[in-house]
Amino acid sequence: MPGDDEIPDADLVLDRQLELVAPPAQVWPWLDQLGKSRGGWYMPPWVERFVPPSRRALRHLDTSLQGLAVGDVIPDWGPGDPTFQVLSIEEPSHILFWSERPRRARRGVERSPMRLTWARA
Repeated sequence: MPGDDEIPDADLVLDRQLELVAPPAQVWPWLDQLGKSRGGWYMPPWVERFVPPSRRALRHLDTSLQGLAVGDVIPDWGPGDPTFQVLSIEEPSHILFWSERPRRARRGVERSPMRLTWARA
């Protein structure tokens, strides 16, 4: 997957697949507007019922949210100010995000930050 070579010593690799019945060019604008304070993070409607309305994803395309570029930083939900940064884009095949997030100490032992990549391909 795109991004697998970004963290060669990864402790965990998780690949999930969802097949959409639509051509990539039709799905791309929805991926292009991903993110907090953008189009949101899409979840199944039954999950979003438990999410406050202000945090739910858009159910329409918004042209003002199109045009992600490499280097763009997208806010995310969570403690502190987590973000994703766009590492690469190959329209309409993939968007690759990168994030580094602090982890709380466990039993008084400091832990290294969690580093992750997230590819939408």
